[in-house]
Amino acid sequence: MIPPHRPAFGLGAVIAAMIAPTARSRDLAKWEAAHADACGVEQAVWLPSGRAGIGWALKAAIAPDTRVIGPAFTCSVVHEAMVRSGGQPAFVDAAVDSFHMDAAALTAARAGANHALVLSEPYGHTYALEDLSEPTLPEPRIRIVDSAMAVPVPRLFQRLRGNDFAVVSFGAGKNAFAGWGAVGLTRDTALAEAVRQQRDRTLWNTSAKLHWKRGLSIGLRTATQHPAVFSATRKLWYWSRTLRHRPTAAQSATAPGSAGFPPAWSDANQLSQEWRAPSTGVDRQLALRNLATNAANHARRLELTARYQERLRGVSGIRLPPASDFAPSHFTLRVPDGKRDALKAALLERGVYTINLWAFDTALDPAPFPNTRTLCAEVLNLPLSQWMNPEDVDRVCEGLLTCLNPA
Repeated sequence: MIPPHRPAFGLGAVIAAMIAPTARSRDLAKWEAAHADACGVEQAVWLPSGRAGIGWALKAAIAPDTRVIGPAFTCSVVHEAMVRSGGQPAFVDAAVDSFHMDAAALTAARAGANHALVLSEPYGHTYALEDLSEPTLPEPRIRIVDSAMAVPVPRLFQRLRGNDFAVVSFGAGKNAFAGWGAVGLTRDTALAEAVRQQRDRTLWNTSAKLHWKRGLSIGLRTATQHPAVFSATRKLWYWSRTLRHRPTAAQSATAPGSAGFPPAWSDANQLSQEWRAPSTGVDRQLALRNLATNAANHARRLELTARYQERLRGVSGIRLPPASDFAPSHFTLRVPDGKRDALKAALLERGVYTINLWAFDTALDPAPFPNTRTLCAEVLNLPLSQWMNPEDVDRVCEGLLTCLNPA
């Protein structure tokens, strides 16, 4: 079985980072400078998570009456960051044929002069940032470019202008997985320093215990993402669930509830560890190691994406993702007509593990966001990893075609 999120490094790299972290990984300033140089920007800021970076950058740039405009279709942690920023969140429905916000609705939302923008780039599908700078619209106080799922190659950040703040996540399931944390990238030195100050006021103290605990956690995840181990653990997990009770697709789906943000999102004293847990030499060294392999990782993902597109072009019953110049985190299909969950189960029986990202955020009123609700019900992410080869893609596609057209 092909794991959906296999890290770019192996278990040996994790052990080396635990035992002998390098000088650059021990010195946070040097770590940040290495990322700024590799990504071609003036400033890089280590972050405990992408959501923390989004929230802190917004807080540094906006006033309480600032309208913070962002997508309904994104991970709910982005919505949490928008709420915690202290501004006035405003959400925009997805486009009919895209993972991005609807262009006309976004333009209408930006009519007020005092606003900020959060531009999530789902599965690594990027915005054309230059097209958002319309002379008839007021400039935002800040633009957050949520590239959490991207492979951080330099040309991704050539799109940034002075008041942009991009985030790339190192968390589980991300292209740049390093075990913990994220990085914020900007050309604005004052903004970077303001984010650092908020970070340093918020983080817990680190410890030797955390270093070893973090290393063991990353090592376990890395080991279980090897195809043979992943296959065995998935089979055991599903077998044990079947013995207890295996929920049906209808039971396991997340249904929209009543709108309203969790009260904890407005309480500065109720912060999860994704806002407060510090880095260690292990995750910082693995993030530095990834800098050396990002270009090859990006190229391989683009190659495999093209293979998926070639094999699945014109197949009925699915909608292929838009073309992209940047490597996605998954090959993301849309499966309309309520057939996704059945297709997902059928693929699993054939050894193809898929995931859904994301369920509709129950904090939102579903009525104004019909396209987002449809996306959340249709998205199916096929595996995509730098460890895969074209034959792996062919095997996934053959399984998909068999499930779509059973004999």
